[in-house]
Amino acid sequence: MPFILIVLLYTIIHPFLIFKGQEFFWVPQKLFLAEQSQKLYVFGENQLAIYDPKTLEILESKTLLIDSSLTKSFLGVHFFERNEDVIGVQGESGRVYMLQDTVFKRIDRSKINEGLHNGFTFQHQDTLFRYGGYGFWKVSRQLIFYDENTRGWEIYPIRMHSELPPELFSITGFYKNGKLYTFNGISNNPYNPIENTINKEFWAFDFATRSWEEVPKSADFNYPMNQTPIPNHELLYLQSSSKILAVDPEESNYQLFEPNPLYFKAVNRNDLLSFDAQYAYFVTLSTDGFKIENAPLSFFLSNRVAQGTYLRDYSLVYFSIGLFLLGTILILFWLQKRLEKRISLHLHSDFVRYKSSRIPINSIQFNVFFELKDHREVLASHIKDLVHTPELSNAQNERNKLLLIQNLNQNFNRLIGKKIIHEKRSPMDKRIKLYVLDDTIKIIIKKN
Repeated sequence: MPFILIVLLYTIIHPFLIFKGQEFFWVPQKLFLAEQSQKLYVFGENQLAIYDPKTLEILESKTLLIDSSLTKSFLGVHFFERNEDVIGVQGESGRVYMLQDTVFKRIDRSKINEGLHNGFTFQHQDTLFRYGGYGFWKVSRQLIFYDENTRGWEIYPIRMHSELPPELFSITGFYKNGKLYTFNGISNNPYNPIENTINKEFWAFDFATRSWEEVPKSADFNYPMNQTPIPNHELLYLQSSSKILAVDPEESNYQLFEPNPLYFKAVNRNDLLSFDAQYAYFVTLSTDGFKIENAPLSFFLSNRVAQGTYLRDYSLVYFSIGLFLLGTILILFWLQKRLEKRISLHLHSDFVRYKSSRIPINSIQFNVFFELKDHREVLASHIKDLVHTPELSNAQNERNKLLLIQNLNQNFNRLIGKKIIHEKRSPMDKRIKLYVLDDTIKIIIKKN
């Protein structure tokens, strides 16, 4: 008995529940989620329904009075929220409209509408911007903004000597955290302006530096050409056929999804689809009209089929550059240490100078220095020949040689803190003695 009562009660109230969610019979054209004021706008030909995105309850519905310069179609209008006002920019002409209760009125006085077709419109802080566009067989790469004072579009200056992107229209763009990212686009053939050329470059404009920079795209990144952006402030979502591509320009990553089959019909109406950080909002059409639905975004995009980065893989290049820099630093460090150990002695005919100090020398000592400079290692017998005096015996000449070497070492030990001449035995014959100049000493011959 209770079960029968529940079924009977449901049968009675069900039509009223359906009526509440599907009371409109006009055709919806555009879905706009105003996250600041927490309202969900559904635009029709000249109709508007406003929902609460949390409860999906209807807050308001009205018939709009549309400015005569706006055709009865919202498909080409890009909506923005500024101080809780709803602003619309017509994609083809760049005309600016504001929703004022039941009036959707044009507020700009721009005279350059014919040169703004298919430019990309976005909002930086509280200012509307447009980039690119075409008109009169010319394509623009100007970045322009809507001036509230003149009520017209003005050129936004960029830094001198900045890189410049190509002239483009039909650009896929995305704005986040003070940066504009542009993906692909169409340009005119310079030899035949009525022909179009597909551009495959990625560019980024930084408002902090007012400069453009080309982003090196990976050749493996399969960017869909026939795609439509889905409104979102966190990621660039692009719908192409039955797939949705999510690009994070800040992290240079992308993910490709096949949306949950439960929402396949909604996915095919990208103009009636919007995402926030947590939910997907979409319009479901039926013979009774339409209704607004939502689903957790993680469930809506639960089937991920690919992921990766759209940047060129520079890991090997960066590793090679890093290895080269590390090797260069080590070599420079070694040279610096070696140069710090080198001691330069300036040899004159009658003295040796080290920095600002001098040690007097005689002609025999000069000859010894000269030999050591050229050979670094000199036979002890050859040094003995340099000091040889015929009137003296062999033992006396040997003693004079030893005294000369000892005297030089004592003088330079006081001057530079070390001996400069060392003894060693020849590796070929241990009976042969050599005098070796210290490897940190460099002798420079100077003319008086």
